[in-house]
Amino acid sequence: MEGNFGWLEIVFFYGFAISFALWQYFKMDRDLKQIRKERAEKEAQAEKEAQAEKDAQAETEDAPK
Repeated sequence: MEGNFGWLEIVFFYGFAISFALWQYFKMDRDLKQIRKERAEKEAQAEKEAQAEKDAQAETEDAPK
């Protein structure tokens, strides 16, 4: 029984370390996906506003004087 404590310590320590590393990896992956989604939404909104501004400018230039 005395020889098994070293193996138990190794299993518990590395089990904890690997679990913590995987948790950090998946948490960071989830956060990056959310950040990318928010950035894409902001870029789409900015593009939409720029297009609306171009359309409004084109309408004022085409208007009869």
